[in-house]
Amino acid sequence: MNKINNKAMLAGFLVVTIVMMCVSVSGFGVSSTYSTAYPLRLAPGETKDIQFALIASAGDTRLVLSAEQIEGQDIAEITDSDLEYEVSVSEDTFVNVRVTAPKTEGRYSMKFRFTDVTPSDEGKLGTVMFRGATDFGVDVFVEEPPPVVQPVETPQPAGEGTPFWVWLLIIIIIVIIVIIVIIIIKKKKSGIAGKPMPPAKPPVKPATKPVTKPVK
Repeated sequence: MNKINNKAMLAGFLVVTIVMMCVSVSGFGVSSTYSTAYPLRLAPGETKDIQFALIASAGDTRLVLSAEQIEGQDIAEITDSDLEYEVSVSEDTFVNVRVTAPKTEGRYSMKFRFTDVTPSDEGKLGTVMFRGATDFGVDVFVEEPPPVVQPVETPQPAGEGTPFWVWLLIIIIIVIIVIIVIIIIKKKKSGIAGKPMPPAKPPVKPATKPVTKPVK
């Protein structure tokens, strides 16, 4: 009896394994900068365009996803004209959403549902396609931005623009230059006073021409 039960269990396990190997589950994901964990923050009345990325799993070459908004229609809307999106593994597909914050501060929510509507002929031959849907939500915080404090510029009184040590250094340099100039002038004067005068040269007599007597 136990042997028969064991054989039946083994056969059932093999059947389930074969069925699971023939089934291709269509999977996809939704990604965004904002979510319920990372809310979107807006000022009252502010409008912002955001995107959701639809990502296909590695086992699906092509999916068709349908998008619908199920919450937060008063603050957001999908701006795409076609709400069916073709998603492939090679590249991401984006859903464009425009969010307009209400005038009243507070926390608001919006939610979108993405459903797999891939046609049956898009699936692999001889496989069973399991359709799925996922909800993606984003919280929106509406609040006034903190006021920007502008630094107050106090006018400086005249004469306080340049630090004191700069003026002191300039005065010291000027004093040193004046002292050097005075020393040079004194050395030149003392050198001229101590130098002996050269002896006077005797007057030069004018040259006399020789007198020639006439021959008689």
